[in-house]
Amino acid sequence: MKKAVRIMTLCLAVAALGWGWLCFPKKTAAPAKPAKGNALPTAETAPFCLILVLTDGDEPTGVLRMAFTAKTAELTGLPVHTRLSAGGRFAALGELCTPSCAETMLAAITRRFPDPPGEVYLFLTYTSAERLIQTYFGGVTLTLEKDTPVPFIGGRLILPAGRCALTPQQVTAYWRQADDPVTAVQRQGEVITILLERWLTTGRQTKADDFFADLVNAGETNWRVDRYARQKRTLAALARSGAAVRCTLPPGDVVGQGDSRRFELQEFSALEGAYGYE
Repeated sequence: MKKAVRIMTLCLAVAALGWGWLCFPKKTAAPAKPAKGNALPTAETAPFCLILVLTDGDEPTGVLRMAFTAKTAELTGLPVHTRLSAGGRFAALGELCTPSCAETMLAAITRRFPDPPGEVYLFLTYTSAERLIQTYFGGVTLTLEKDTPVPFIGGRLILPAGRCALTPQQVTAYWRQADDPVTAVQRQGEVITILLERWLTTGRQTKADDFFADLVNAGETNWRVDRYARQKRTLAALARSGAAVRCTLPPGDVVGQGDSRRFELQEFSALEGAYGYE
């Protein structure tokens, strides 16, 4: 009899526990808290690379590879007589700097500088550059190591050593005065770096769409709205980061004389024997 009572009591206890499990609400895991800060997801701020070709009329004078991430802006100056591998041969970069060869130029530069790959090109004449500088910046202030004579309005102008405020027309005169392609692209990089540092601030991003529209209308480009919509988020994040803009030349040397003078990337000298180039 006692055994039967114990069995009955155990059954009632199990039934009560089951009833309670069914009837009382169960705790659920708390939802994950959103990440602190205003950083966008990585996919929203993907790195990208713009290849800027500056031309004096139809003549290419310098190429700037402009690589952007959400935290860095790095410019690489490429003189127009830089040799790159293109289509199974070495070619001077200037030979590829035409809108009809733009995709070949992108591929050649990306082969040497793959991260991030070059996906956008922009050919910009000095005249268009003057208009853009006038509209969005007014001018540029450089620090010159010495007095620098430049051709200007049929004569010559002396830019004084030290801090020197240049008008847009004086900027392009400063570019034209360069004695060789290396100096030319260094001067172009110097100016573009200053302009980018002024542009990459949160206050100026309100004019980003206008600037983009003026850029694509000012030159030859494959920059389209769908690409810009993605890249704009990267530039906005970069502006918030306050990172400095850097401009450098890749490792290499100027070799040759006269018409054969060229900028040789460091690794190509080791490949010359294998490819049979002199």
